[in-house]
Amino acid sequence: MIDVGTVESAQFALCDPALTAADLYAIATKYPALWSQVANHPQAYRDLLEWFAKSGDPASRQIAVARLRGTSPVTPATPAPPAPADTPTPTITSPTPVIPAPPPP
Repeated sequence: MIDVGTVESAQFALCDPALTAADLYAIATKYPALWSQVANHPQAYRDLLEWFAKSGDPASRQIAVARLRGTSPVTPATPAPPAPADTPTPTITSPTPVIPAPPPP
């Protein structure tokens, strides 16, 4: 897990297209001002996007809705590599109305 002790370190981490779901969750729960950047991140997972679509601020809500519909104008700089065929797909629980669901371990 990355260090997100300051908003500056969190902003810097969001520049990494390979940032983990756990790191995105940590940034989203600690820095609401960065929600739109988290929602726009290529590794933002579905439950996190759904939470932003329902409970985020207007900017993160708009980005999340567009990404969930597949109409986002944003194209990630580097697409995520496909998961190996033998890797099971993680199951993420539904998000709470207050904070997004944590990523799988």
